[in-house]
Amino acid sequence: MSNALEINAISKQYNGKPVIQGMSLEIKKGEIGCLLGESGCGKTTVLRCVAGFEPIHTGWIRINGMRVSGPGICVSPENRQLGMVFQDYALFPHLTVEKNISFGLDRLSKIERDWRVKEMLGLMDLEGDAKKFPHEISGGQQQRVSLARALAPNPELLLLDEPFSNLDETLRERLCSDIRNILKKLGTSAVLVTHDQREAFAMGDIIGVMRQGGIEQWGSPYDLYHRPKTRYVADFVGEGVLLQGRVTAADEVNTGLGTLRGPLPFPYPKHRLVEVLIRPDDILYDANSPLKATILEKRFRGANILYVLRLQTGEKIQALFSSHHNPVVGQSIGIRPHLDEIILFEAAEK
Repeated sequence: MSNALEINAISKQYNGKPVIQGMSLEIKKGEIGCLLGESGCGKTTVLRCVAGFEPIHTGWIRINGMRVSGPGICVSPENRQLGMVFQDYALFPHLTVEKNISFGLDRLSKIERDWRVKEMLGLMDLEGDAKKFPHEISGGQQQRVSLARALAPNPELLLLDEPFSNLDETLRERLCSDIRNILKKLGTSAVLVTHDQREAFAMGDIIGVMRQGGIEQWGSPYDLYHRPKTRYVADFVGEGVLLQGRVTAADEVNTGLGTLRGPLPFPYPKHRLVEVLIRPDDILYDANSPLKATILEKRFRGANILYVLRLQTGEKIQALFSSHHNPVVGQSIGIRPHLDEIILFEAAEK
């Protein structure tokens, strides 16, 4: 399968200060990639470089096999066959929904343009809103119009810059799912920039966690959560703690949860002090377990409750139990670790 986007060792500076440093990634055709990271990590700058709004200092960028940025090359944004969806929708307030969608279709005949707009209205469930102006529809509908306008010219690659940040949580979650389904139905490749890992996990086939102008890890949502390659990714993605441990055999580590056995040998020698990643869903409630923990905090989440527990070693962990179990703060409960994979990091220096 060929690539929709290739970024190879690019760097970008502002006033001599590096913002992107030797970054590389690939997104296959039909794939949705996400750049996830804190504010100031460089993710929006990467998107601007891909769009052609910013030149790069080193490396190169290819879109659908065509080199669009590199030494002596900077193809203009309008010639990169891109669609863009922005945080603020960027709709024309004086144009109706259908006129906003048709704005970039001047090269088509009127019949072709009308057909394409009708197709986009149907795809976005906006048929009843075609004659309305942006201020007459909701924020979620406005973002659908923005998406329809970006997709109408049939771009090679769609760029989405924090497109859901102005929406409430419930609408954001539903729109993430709807947009992903639409892109998959059309087979459109896309790059999403976001600081919200729930958005990234809901939308992305592959995700890059960015830090200080580079990618800390590029992988599937499953790998980022269950197989983080660095301490930063383990801490940034999801919830959990790093529990102190000592390697006792090639595939065993002793911790405050007892001896944990991994499916594969660890990359650390026997007796090495390590830290073990424990996610809340790695801990099971087991009233008959001899391993006890004391409840320090509980946070109700509807179907589940997130607990902060203190082990007999004094260390704290988190656990996510069904809300059908409702022990109280201060109570001692039985727990049992259940880890499909054991992720170790070398113990941090105290």
